[in-house]
Parts: sequence; structure tokens; C-alpha cells
Amino acid sequence: YMEFNTTHFSVYAIAERTAAPNIPIWPFIVIIALLVVIIILLVITLLRKNAAAAPAEEEKPEEPKEEEQPKEEPQPAPQPEPEPEPEEEPEEELDEEEEEDEEPGAPGDPVLKKKRKKMVHFQTKLARSEKDLRHKYYDLRDYIKSYGINNRISIPCDTFSLHRKRYVVVTIAGKRLKIYLACDPSKYESTPIPVEPTRLKKYEDLPTMFKVKSDLSVKRAKLMVDDIMAAEGYERKE
Repeated sequence: YMEFNTTHFSVYAIAERTAAPNIPIWPFIVIIALLVVIIILLVITLLRKNAAAAPAEEEKPEEPKEEEQPKEEPQPAPQPEPEPEPEEEPEEELDEEEEEDEEPGAPGDPVLKKKRKKMVHFQTKLARSEKDLRHKYYDLRDYIKSYGINNRISIPCDTFSLHRKRYVVVTIAGKRLKIYLACDPSKYESTPIPVEPTRLKKYEDLPTMFKVKSDLSVKRAKLMVDDIMAAEGYERKE
């Protein structure tokens, strides 16, 4: 409405206020709940499918892998076999008698050098020998030393001496022992002991040579040692 006065003019408007419409909330709640349920069902379904697929993959047999066939390499052309080199002859053990029997020659004579053979140490010969020979040597060595005689092993032999006098020398020649003794070989001419005179110059003070081949020859060698020691006045220490 409008109001007029002498002093002022006023206009008034009357408006009717209406309340906002009430929208229900429950449909939204229902929709949200349905969506949550659907999501949960989908997740459960996916988990069940994955759990069922895992054992199926484990039970599935592995397919055999195809073996790769080796590639055939081109074979080289056969080369001519080299001619076998001539084998070197093994060094022969030098026997003492062979060493002394060599004819003297010029120091630079190639023929003389070819004839000379390497001399093997007594201990090496003993180690390479048969068990029976070693047994005979040790038996005879201990018997001689029981008289108080000292022994000294060198390259060619085992020397038994006392007070710078040699009484017995033992060497190894092949498969037997050679014993050089300080006694007269003519003393045993009428006995069954087969002795020989010494032919080596380095054993001039041991004129009798005896070969030990069997147990009987060991006993005979001991008898000759007894004769030598009795003549020198030595007694055997049991």
C-alpha cells in the first residue's frame, strides 16, 4: 500500500512468506546402502575367482621344453698325425765293475761320454729294490753293527769301519747284494762258500767279494764277518 503525507510519500509492500518444501532423506540413504552392498558383492566375487584360479594353475603340468638340438659344427679337416718322437732310454744303474772296466780315453771323447752311465745313490737303489733284498741288507747290517762297527752310507755303498779301517763294504748290483770283506779269499777255497777275489782297485783293502742271493748266503756272509771280527779281537754284543 502507499501512504501520502504532506511531508513525505511512503510505499509499503506486503509479501507472503512460504516455507521450503521438505524433501525426504531416506531414499538417498537407501541408494547409498545399495551401492555399498553391490561393491562388497563384486569384491567377494573377484576374490573367489582368484582363489579358484590359483590351484588350477599349480596343478597344471608343465609342458616339456623342447630340447635344443646342438648345432652341428663343421668338423675341421683331419690333420696328419705327428710322427711319434723316439722314447728316451731310461738311465741304467751303473755297476761298480762296469765303471772300473771302462777303457780310459780322452776327456772330451764323445764315445767315452756315451758309454758312461749315471751312477745311482745306494739309498735310491735300496728303496727301489725288492722287499726280500731290503730285508737281507738290514739283517746283515744289524749283525755287523752288533760288533760295535760303524757304518757310513755313500753314493756307491755302505761302508762298515772302525778306527779308519774298513772291514766290510755292501753294494747293490741288480737284484743281489755284493759284499767286499777284509779277509783272504784263499781261506775259503776248500769250503762251500763261493767267494771271488776283488777286481776293483778302490776295494784293494777288501780282497774278498761275496754275492748274497738267498737266506743261506746271508748266513755264510755272517760266518765270514765272524771270522774277520775274531781275527781283529772284537766280540759281538748280543
